[in-house]
Amino acid sequence: MKIKDYLKLVRNMQVKTDLLSMFFIALSILISIITTFLLLESIFYFPPKLKTSILITTLISIIILFSLTIIYLINISKNRNKKYSSEKIASIIGKKIFPDKQDAALNAFQIEKNSNKNHSKDLTKIFINRISKIINNFNPNDIVNNQKLIKVKYFTLTLMLINIIILTIFNQQSKKAFYRWKNYDLVFSAPKP
Repeated sequence: MKIKDYLKLVRNMQVKTDLLSMFFIALSILISIITTFLLLESIFYFPPKLKTSILITTLISIIILFSLTIIYLINISKNRNKKYSSEKIASIIGKKIFPDKQDAALNAFQIEKNSNKNHSKDLTKIFINRISKIINNFNPNDIVNNQKLIKVKYFTLTLMLINIIILTIFNQQSKKAFYRWKNYDLVFSAPKP
């Protein structure tokens, strides 16, 4: 496998890991918002206009977030994002695989990219093949840092458990509030004390 192809593979895995982290963060925020508005509805009995505004704002926010993610992915695929540039990925690979010569992977990638320039073709081919053999022996999963994703997953799981406990404690109020949110266009009168 060429160095360029290996870099793309590592970049795709890194992007996937970061997208999953962003997804779990967005999920945590959405769960918190839903639980908060359910609890607030159980107390304040929002009017239909306010509920409609909240739902529209939430939907527009989700659409904007989705659009920004697509733009982000397009920039990554066109090598415009410095965090995911081929040079940055080659540097990361160099640090993981070649701790003594951290720029070896970057140098090999740059030589491979510019192989038609004024270099000795035999020497460049030998160097590129040697570096390529070494990096191809490493699993790309070992190069990508998954610690952030693991922390975000634990945070999301903890938040979900807290929300389940809160909704269980306020079960009756939550059920009624959920019904009122489901029928957001109807007017409900607050109970008299």
